[in-house]
Amino acid sequence: MPRFVPVICAALAVFFCAATGITEQSLFGTILEDRFYGFFLRSYPLFLFAIAYGTASIVAAATDEPKPHAPTRALTGALALALFLVACLYPTFGGVVLRSGYAVGSMSALRGQSPGLALVLGAGMAALSFAAVLGLCTAIARLRIRTSRRALARAAASVLALWIGALILECPGWLGFDLLAGFPVRPLGWIRALAVAGVVAAAALPHALVAASFAR
Repeated sequence: MPRFVPVICAALAVFFCAATGITEQSLFGTILEDRFYGFFLRSYPLFLFAIAYGTASIVAAATDEPKPHAPTRALTGALALALFLVACLYPTFGGVVLRSGYAVGSMSALRGQSPGLALVLGAGMAALSFAAVLGLCTAIARLRIRTSRRALARAAASVLALWIGALILECPGWLGFDLLAGFPVRPLGWIRALAVAGVVAAAALPHALVAASFAR
């Protein structure tokens, strides 16, 4: 069950947005204004909940050791979390993760690939970037880097799982369904939040299953 806590946190982040009625304008005049605005926030708002999933995963990694390691883990966990957030939010929302995926998807479309294939390739690049960042930050949080065959197999499985998750997040828009009804420009309603939480949980579940399988 602890391995699935990040999935629950990602879904709860959806309900938090609905409960607070937060929008893009809510952050104007705050220290977060410079990060949460622009094309990537409005085009890929569901990535916000991927950030929540990654954050919870890093916190879980930093706190899964016995108490004697707590002071060290507090420092490495804080460093890992800071690096993760920079990768996801610098220079603005999306960071290197969404920008890499968007670049690959755009170039694929410009080279004559079908829109569907371009989306799949862009999602794959974003998943690879997210997996690399999350994997590195998790290793920093745990102060444990492994290069065994099992570790490499887990890395490959994680990329595939996150690729599937990225495609699940893209599916509603791809099918022409406005899942978010204008969020983050407009508040997220409770009915919509239920559907969004389901999609977010489904997207995060494959990676959580990989993490649980290789933890044994």
